[in-house]
Amino acid sequence: MSDSPKGRSTLRLCETNDLPALQQLFKTHHIKPGSRVLRQSIDLPATPTSNEGSLEGYGALLPAIETVEVPLDMIGQMLTRGSIVGLLVFKATIEKRRLDVLRPFFEKARFSADLDRDKILAKAGLKGETMVSVVKSGIETLEQRKDQKESRNGYRWWPWGKQP
Repeated sequence: MSDSPKGRSTLRLCETNDLPALQQLFKTHHIKPGSRVLRQSIDLPATPTSNEGSLEGYGALLPAIETVEVPLDMIGQMLTRGSIVGLLVFKATIEKRRLDVLRPFFEKARFSADLDRDKILAKAGLKGETMVSVVKSGIETLEQRKDQKESRNGYRWWPWGKQP
């Protein structure tokens, strides 16, 4: 980021996660997918906040899907750094027909509590049979992840401190 006023205001916009302001920024300044501003917004925390008007934990993920064709590796970074996939993000992905993004969602992402199987299938059903098949296979992947996590819950990873 530069020290110019424009650069500082861009950084403040990314820090506040203000969706309309970020969308306007991407549109007016023609920000490219690999740009430094977008990389900076990826590096910022994408955890849920209690501020009104925030993106409810979606961070830079939602504006990246809605306004810019962001490369898949950058979306993967967003997902591993704490972005949450909720109904709003999932709906934007379906509407933009980003089939390439759905696979990392189901493999890496944390899903919000408001997103369940029926809602996902209902949103995908509006866009055709291809979308439904991708989402069904993704739900199976998600259930496998959940089963693996539950199977490890009782397992002791470290042998130290065991009582005889």
